[in-house]
Amino acid sequence: MVIRATPEKKEERERVRLALFRATLHLAAAHGFPSLSLREVAREALIAPTSFYRHFEDMEELGLALVEEKVGPLVQEWTKRMQATASDQAHRAKVIVGAILVSLQEDPELLHFLFAQRVAGSPRLRAAIEAIFKPFREGLEEVLERELGDGGRAPDIVGAAIAAIVSIALDGGFRALEVPPRARTELRAQITDQVRMIMLGAKSLAAEGSATCPRRGD
Repeated sequence: MVIRATPEKKEERERVRLALFRATLHLAAAHGFPSLSLREVAREALIAPTSFYRHFEDMEELGLALVEEKVGPLVQEWTKRMQATASDQAHRAKVIVGAILVSLQEDPELLHFLFAQRVAGSPRLRAAIEAIFKPFREGLEEVLERELGDGGRAPDIVGAAIAAIVSIALDGGFRALEVPPRARTELRAQITDQVRMIMLGAKSLAAEGSATCPRRGD
């Protein structure tokens, strides 16, 4: 006989799962994710350590679930905002940087987890984060190809620009965690200018390539 979970049990399971997520993010922001034990997280979430295993096998599995269920939707939102922008480089740069910094204000602990694990996480966590960012990179590639026109067919230029923009935007977000909120306006302007310069530089390089390389059929 199959015993089906009642709505009440499903709701309680989801509540505990979210409590574990929030406890992990809170403790990781203070002490670093790699140093956390499941007992610490369970205690912070106000559950018994044995209850932890009903949801995750270990801390790495919990971290992977955080990437998929919390970081994933966040990056999807950034991608949508970026793709919906059909203006000049300055506005696109503001949208990309602004989306990240707005998320920083809304949930700094989640952003701290993302930024830290992107660089210092386990190989599985870093790979999961890289996979989550694939649609964002693809969306940025579409934006740059439209911006560069014929030069958008230069994959080396587009690829280098994407890598630089992602690195600067995310590293800038990490720096924003360490400055007072009142200082973030200036930091946001600096990061936006850097992203815009990359876009302008890519466009310039693409234009040079288009001018020196004959088109197919010429």
